[in-house]
Amino acid sequence: MKSNVFSSGNRPRLWAMAALLAVSLAAALGDRLRTVSSVIDVDDTLRRVQIEDLLADNHWYDRTLPIVTAQAPYESPWSRLVDAPYVLITRLLEMFLPAERALDVACLIWPPMMLVPLVWLLHGAVTALLKRTLRPVELICMLIFLMLAAVEFAPGRIDHHNVQLVVLAAFIRGLTIRDPRISGIAAAAAAIVSLSVGLETVPMMVVGLAGIAVLGAVGEPTARPRMVAAGAGLALFAPGAALVLTGPAEILQVHCDAISAPWIAAVMGAGLILAAAPLCWGRETSISVAQKAFRLATLGVPGAALLAGLAVAFPVCTGGPLHMIDPVTKAFWLDNVPQEVSGLTLVREPATRALGAVLALAIGAAVLAGAAVLSRLRVHEDDAFLTWMVVLAGLAMTLLFARYVRFAFLLAAIIAPLAISILTAPRAIRGPTRLWKSAAPASLAAFLMIGFSPFAGPRFEVAQSYLHFRYEDCAGEDFGALASLAPGVIMAPFGIHYPIAAAGSGHTLSTISFHRSAPGIRRLALAFTSADPAVRRAALEGVDYVVVCAPESLAPLDDMPLLRDLASGRPPPGFIPAAENPSRLKIYHVIPERS
Repeated sequence: MKSNVFSSGNRPRLWAMAALLAVSLAAALGDRLRTVSSVIDVDDTLRRVQIEDLLADNHWYDRTLPIVTAQAPYESPWSRLVDAPYVLITRLLEMFLPAERALDVACLIWPPMMLVPLVWLLHGAVTALLKRTLRPVELICMLIFLMLAAVEFAPGRIDHHNVQLVVLAAFIRGLTIRDPRISGIAAAAAAIVSLSVGLETVPMMVVGLAGIAVLGAVGEPTARPRMVAAGAGLALFAPGAALVLTGPAEILQVHCDAISAPWIAAVMGAGLILAAAPLCWGRETSISVAQKAFRLATLGVPGAALLAGLAVAFPVCTGGPLHMIDPVTKAFWLDNVPQEVSGLTLVREPATRALGAVLALAIGAAVLAGAAVLSRLRVHEDDAFLTWMVVLAGLAMTLLFARYVRFAFLLAAIIAPLAISILTAPRAIRGPTRLWKSAAPASLAAFLMIGFSPFAGPRFEVAQSYLHFRYEDCAGEDFGALASLAPGVIMAPFGIHYPIAAAGSGHTLSTISFHRSAPGIRRLALAFTSADPAVRRAALEGVDYVVVCAPESLAPLDDMPLLRDLASGRPPPGFIPAAENPSRLKIYHVIPERS
């Protein structure tokens, strides 16, 4: 009798996947039921604007957002790959619902639907690493971490981070496929898709691919064909993905923060090195130290040459993807974004202390899993080692930037069963394994101690005035008064950017709180914080209106003199009320300076 997915041999697998999916869905839906979501933020707001723009004009390659007009039109770096499902679902629902309502429903249903491929990929990767079905205790440990990653799939969470989680799971699943050639191709495809969606996962992908190359150089039997396949995949897939997602014109542009000429050149060059380097090697698997050094040199020398060539060809990108952020913008905006601080500080802040505790468990699990990983590597099973390296890279990035904590929880869910397999091993634990067992709680304790100590850096504190500037959205106030004014450029605090855009009054914003709008954020900062009329006037050049929201209660705004004066109804010279609107929403016309 032929086996099928409902046979008794497959029931543990199906039950495990069902449990993972059910708990993940509960976590995602539970976040949506909160009074204030823990994940939905301004990124989702701008993503909706981008999707609405695509639905309105159907211009796939045009990512210019008409709501922003600074010194130049704002072109979003965000991938159409993320937009596509929402557009498709919306078009289907428009046969039954009004257009705006159809988009609302699409934004609610697609994020939790992505949990299905995520769970399938995670379960496949973990069972491939364990080479057996999950035990109950391993499943429970997976769920502890997965629940925290699953909130990124809450209805309405339409930013790209949940897509990145799915693609990261696909990358690790690719590393664990038994056939090395299919494994390399799958890992390369996932890496290209990940790069197309965003740059956050690039460090993990680089570590995973570098691990394949190093294992191939030192003679691991399956690493060489995986390396050649991955290299060929990178070289072939990169231009094709860029062509489909960004268009022929964008391929030749230089954007350091999105897939374009620099990234295509880097990926194709790295792919060619991975695919071609083995041509210089012999066929032996048992090789001397000198041969290993030679093989590593055939990777390192052309790799260094590639990096040097990229630096010469694209010098602007040597400043990183956020090179456009100047010191004023950084101090006013980026330094006040919570996710940019070190993950070490998570245990210090009461609001994030639970996340910090789970992150500490993730670090302990990753260290403990090292015993299983290295024992597998000694018998030439390198999939666990490659996965472990990706996990360590993700945890290291989380210690640098708290924004990576969502990836850390996903990676911990993958590596935790390996750690549990060490703790529940039936044989006596001796030697190196005993050392790993001691290192795991030691690393956990070290993280907690450093997190509470001054070594983690100063406490993350934001001025009350900036909190008002960033989060006050003037809810309940009538933005319809803007429609009575001649269309113009509006400068406003971050909190009321989207209500102004949603009012559909024909105005445009001078900037938005995203890195490509850094020059506009600089002008915004100077206009609102400077007490020098000349500096303020220069920052307001080209701005027609300034709109602010008065705080509901007394708030200290002395470090933002323009916000203080306009919110209190005492405008300085050069500003006159543009609309009679007796509410907290204050609209002022900027009077151009007479020459």
